[in-house]
Amino acid sequence: IAAAGRGESQHPLVQVRAVRNQSDHREFTLLDPATGQPRLQFAAVYGFRHLQNLVRKLKSGRSVYHYVEIAACPSACSNGGGQIQPEDPSPGAKKQWVSETERTYATSEVNQLPEQNLGLNELIYDWFGPEGLDSELAKTVLHTQFHGIVAKSNTLGVSW
Repeated sequence: IAAAGRGESQHPLVQVRAVRNQSDHREFTLLDPATGQPRLQFAAVYGFRHLQNLVRKLKSGRSVYHYVEIAACPSACSNGGGQIQPEDPSPGAKKQWVSETERTYATSEVNQLPEQNLGLNELIYDWFGPEGLDSELAKTVLHTQFHGIVAKSNTLGVSW
């Protein structure tokens, strides 16, 4: 999915669409191999402007996704807080590290689909038991839901 999203390869079961020709807001559809119908919907949204638009669409019900990747920085954050940091904390080393990370990301190739990775399958069944990703534990741990926050009414904010 990642390589297809970057435009580096195509897969017959993955559709990628840039929203309004924006590279910082893309939608991915994973098709069911048996029927060819959409099975899962994903979105990748980078930058606050696109993030705000996505939240509005989710709240209004105009968009439904199974998973959304969000980064506050435009073009995502190669140097974000969740990334592995270099051992040398100097600015020069950090800049080189980010450059290498971006180059690795941009030049990586799809060598194996996740479902063909024996090590990944072994890990999944080790964690979630014989049902794998269909187990209740996997559904509990890996699935999330959007929970809207209801604004609190302030009775002291009455206009006199």
